[in-house]
Amino acid sequence: MEETFDGEVRKIWESSSGNLLTKLDKLQSGLRSWAGKIQGDRKRRKTLLNNRLSEILAEDRNEQNMAELVDTKVQLNLEIDKDERYWEQRALINWLKFWDKNTAFFHSQASSRRRRNMIQKLQSNNGQVAENIPDIENIARNYFQNLFGTEGRECCNYLLLGIESNVGISSRMRLITDNILLTYEILHILKQKIMGRKGFMAVKLDMSKAYDRVEWDFVKEIMVRMGFANGLIGTIMECITPVSYSMVINGYKGNKFWPSQGLRQGDPLSPFLFLMCGERLLSLLRLAMNEGNLKGVKASRSGLKISHLLFADDCILFSEASRRGANVLKEILRKYRNSSGQCVNFDNKNTPELERNLVINILGVRSSYNPERYLGLPNMVGRRKKESFQLLKDKMGREVFIKSILQAIPTYTMACFLLPKTLCVEIESIMAKFWWQKGIGRKGIHWCEWRKLCELKENGSLGFRNMCQFNIALLAKQGWRLIIHPVSLLARVLKAKYFSNSSFLNAPLGNLPSLTWRSIWAARGLLRSGMGWRIGRGTEVSVWDDHWIPGKELIGRELQTGNEVELVADLIDAENCEWKTEPVVCTFTADIAEKVLQIPLAKNLGADFQIWRGELSGDFSVRSATIWLLWGARNRLVHEKKNETAEEISVGVKRYMAEIDGIQTEKLSLHRIENRNQEELPSDTTIFFDAAFDASSKKSMAGLVVTDRTGCIVKTMNVSNSNVPTPFAAEAYAGYHAVKLGRSMGFQTVRIKGDSRTVITKCQTNKNDKSVISAIIKDIQELSKQFLKIEFQFITRTQNQMAHRVAEEALRREETVYLGGEFSHDPQDASARRWRRSPD
Repeated sequence: MEETFDGEVRKIWESSSGNLLTKLDKLQSGLRSWAGKIQGDRKRRKTLLNNRLSEILAEDRNEQNMAELVDTKVQLNLEIDKDERYWEQRALINWLKFWDKNTAFFHSQASSRRRRNMIQKLQSNNGQVAENIPDIENIARNYFQNLFGTEGRECCNYLLLGIESNVGISSRMRLITDNILLTYEILHILKQKIMGRKGFMAVKLDMSKAYDRVEWDFVKEIMVRMGFANGLIGTIMECITPVSYSMVINGYKGNKFWPSQGLRQGDPLSPFLFLMCGERLLSLLRLAMNEGNLKGVKASRSGLKISHLLFADDCILFSEASRRGANVLKEILRKYRNSSGQCVNFDNKNTPELERNLVINILGVRSSYNPERYLGLPNMVGRRKKESFQLLKDKMGREVFIKSILQAIPTYTMACFLLPKTLCVEIESIMAKFWWQKGIGRKGIHWCEWRKLCELKENGSLGFRNMCQFNIALLAKQGWRLIIHPVSLLARVLKAKYFSNSSFLNAPLGNLPSLTWRSIWAARGLLRSGMGWRIGRGTEVSVWDDHWIPGKELIGRELQTGNEVELVADLIDAENCEWKTEPVVCTFTADIAEKVLQIPLAKNLGADFQIWRGELSGDFSVRSATIWLLWGARNRLVHEKKNETAEEISVGVKRYMAEIDGIQTEKLSLHRIENRNQEELPSDTTIFFDAAFDASSKKSMAGLVVTDRTGCIVKTMNVSNSNVPTPFAAEAYAGYHAVKLGRSMGFQTVRIKGDSRTVITKCQTNKNDKSVISAIIKDIQELSKQFLKIEFQFITRTQNQMAHRVAEEALRREETVYLGGEFSHDPQDASARRWRRSPD
């Protein structure tokens, strides 16, 4: 890029006046003139250098003209290189591939490409052929004017009644893989259905030019019905309506025209607006279902009726394959088209020949017994599973052999299907060949096995993915979502069909299961080994058979020794929300009893809930599941030869995960954190908190500092806690005491500041926490509801020095002052009683 380019752009832009489009036009013409001047200067400079080179070569050789000769040649070569790069870009040809430095060659290629791209003639809809540019431009402009113009729409107020003012929970929780799994499950039922008088069909819709046909008035009506604020509606409409088009034919720019519909491709706002428009179709389908006109399809007798699955502009409709069912669908699609402007292209499946032909004739669709793909994945997989997924191997061409891309290719498919082991091995073989090859087409020596390269980086390996284990981990995530989101559409359909009387972890495989269910079911073992419990009331957790003590594997009934304790609830004093110390000490060994007493209990005991032990957050992740599988395989080997316990390996996994999370956190710039703009609360009070922790005694001390609007210290306090397992828990307890202090002092609005990013982040959300401090976070969230307004803000350790000193000093002196008291500072600390706030 030319060195003067930035300055030239700035100069033209600042000297231009008018609106944005006018300034862009002036910038375009200005840069064109600037480019012509640059080319002219280069040509003149090359001519001067060539002439000077000829003169020097004609002179006698001496030291002076030899130096000038070298300098002239260098400058001439630089100018030639610039010229070559220019024509290389014009020709779109990789000159390194051809190794040709002839600028005339590049010039001819660029000119030839330009001639090929010229539009010589264009045929209109009525068959007339235009050859001159104005006529060609007129035909093109008329076509796009018709495409982006609106037709008369039906009155559709009655359709708006079916549109909800918000999005349901099940819709928010649904992923693209849910649609794929549901579609596969229903098509599996349709394929297996061979008895009964009624047939069923799946109609796959394709919206013709979906974004181009969205009418702006239609978008506005939808937003009004969904409850958008008038100001926001106006802002959105201003973003999509002020647009004009003009046709550029062979460099000739035609007249402008203004559309009345259409969303711009690539605009980040367009997909959301299109999804809102899809609510009109959904409202029609819901109305038809409520009136009994549209019959959905069940995946099982007791399952839900499903009439449609919509993802962006991909839609599948399910109904009876009969004259009545076809007419109902056709009427729904006609109303949708007339009210929204959307045009539908069709596709269909299933049922007896006579009924099928009748449906095809009514809807005007193509028929297929085996629709090949939906959302990029196969809809039907027969006995030859390896052939069905052969496309994964074919995609791994030479152009995408980059590590991150190579391993990402099968991820989408693996999230829904359990691939044959032989296919996974072949995929790994392709990766291994690429890794060890010396160059294109040159084989290399495989110096170690692929499985060695798949070991963890902390063990000195490269951390490549073992495809079989990665496949199981992705499927385990689907199983995890069935457990965590039992009210989602996918979970309800699969439960009704496969495990109506049990949980997913205890579900049988069932008769004639679909491939997707067999795939998810195969991942139950991984979930069982990695799942644990967070304690609420303790009524659902077995003391001996469940994972519920952090850092401990199953206790085992060999330690029961006649003890009648069965459930964790037997060890909890429900009235005071604390552990029964004596039964705990009598039931377990000293080390286990210590860990039990360190488990936090909420002030209001809630239900027990399951968590994933492979992540400190308690949430399932494919990354941790893959590591869990690797460690599990290593465990089996280690237990046979070494005296290393599963507990120690589990701690090692969590330590590794914590190190990864720590590294990612440290990448954030403290300077950016300190100086970012944050919304200010109309609050005069700030409470700073920090914690000091004694690992030997498992005690912590919370340091609290209350300041007013001027930054002057109003109150300091320290509160002790015992049976604290980690510094992480100590920070959480300190945050709880800060909120409790604000409530006891009667504040209605307050800002809580601390230097523990994780604790602050957890307090900022209403999401149910699943980490080891979940009980403390729950208490903080419950207390926060008692404030009119409360804000949690992360600050650096430097900004939190006073609270830190209060906690450290109190822990050192072993002083405990409970809420309501005030900590006495040393005389030398008097200067610290005025504390500047962090910058706004």
